[in-house]
Amino acid sequence: MSDIDSLETLGTEFIKRSIFSEEEEELVYNPKRPLMGRSVTTGKYISIDLTEAKRILILGITRSGKTFVLRRLMDILARAGVAVFVASDPKDEMKSSIRPLQKKFHKLLLPLEQPRASKVVTLRPTFFKQLCDEDATDKERDASLPKDNFWYSPDINKISKGDFMTLLKVKTMGEAQQSTLEEIYRRMKLRMRAGENFSFDLILEEIEMDEEMKDSQKNALKRRLRPLKYSFFHESKWQRNIVDLINKGYIPSLNLEHFDRFGDVGFAYVETILSMACREIITAKINNQLKAKSLWIMVDESARFVNESKKTSFQHDVTESYELHSKYFINWIGVYQTLGPEIPKRILKNSQIYLVPGSADVETIRQAMSLMNAVRNAQSSRGEAQKVKRLLNRHKFSWLMMDQTGLKEVIQFGPPLSEHTESGD
Repeated sequence: MSDIDSLETLGTEFIKRSIFSEEEEELVYNPKRPLMGRSVTTGKYISIDLTEAKRILILGITRSGKTFVLRRLMDILARAGVAVFVASDPKDEMKSSIRPLQKKFHKLLLPLEQPRASKVVTLRPTFFKQLCDEDATDKERDASLPKDNFWYSPDINKISKGDFMTLLKVKTMGEAQQSTLEEIYRRMKLRMRAGENFSFDLILEEIEMDEEMKDSQKNALKRRLRPLKYSFFHESKWQRNIVDLINKGYIPSLNLEHFDRFGDVGFAYVETILSMACREIITAKINNQLKAKSLWIMVDESARFVNESKKTSFQHDVTESYELHSKYFINWIGVYQTLGPEIPKRILKNSQIYLVPGSADVETIRQAMSLMNAVRNAQSSRGEAQKVKRLLNRHKFSWLMMDQTGLKEVIQFGPPLSEHTESGD
């Protein structure tokens, strides 16, 4: 126990209050300080203070328990009455939260907790219809919608220049085509501001009217972009207002299962939909259009969508929000498998809490402790990490939690309040 610093002796009082804290044994439910779990060294309960904005980085490979922890956080945040948006659900797991926690986990519930279903609404972007057979009928495509999911399309008229360029993967094109598409976007926005609705035919029309392009160039560009017309990226009848859902107390969750099957196509469907959905919610929060005081956005499998090497509109929006939006009570939870170069530097710099599972290797623990100033010096870092690893090994399903000032604690999280799907984690 001596190798884990106590919260009672480390850090300023402000940090103790605003990052995480130990609750006294005599508990009264406080929605501003929902319980996460218990300290394995003191046995006291650990809560998270919701009166300050947070950026949480969860690390963990498959079967490390990260989804269990993510669902725990989602459920206690929902119970506390804050707004929650699950931006990426790569395994379609969150939908099971519409039912209360299974009986086999009830013994893990913390004091004052009861099994509780969460109002999760699982949204399946319509562009996933492309994964059906090419000759499938509309009825067959609609029948492919996973159980307990709803089709979802964004308001395409709100597509930004960054979204447009990301969707078309403009940076993979030559300079002439990039310049042409930037001009086409500008002209399209003028037509849309005049009352004309967006359509993919509109893009092709604008290409045809471009007087500076040769016919061969026009035809080549139209051939490249024509698949968008049949992509199901947007279908107006499935357009849904995520902000309205959140204000009604729901937790929207984007089901991105099989997103990796779009890896070789010429369009960035997934990153664009994420960018548009998150920006809609963030803008609403900044403009005081969300009823809840605090907004929490969760991004599972973050390395696939927010990666240092991916210069997409979504990557830009997320890293910018990490830096600038704390004052609006916009909170982020990012989930990565390792502490590798794929994590944007701005996210590493601005993440206030690291959560590292007991299954992590000593080197990962050492790196995380070093980044959070939780080691005495570089020379002693490996030895300190080894001590922490031994403590983690002694307590099943435990996690190392640290903040930016070096505060660290080994805790065991309580279970989700809603049903937990055990598909890989």
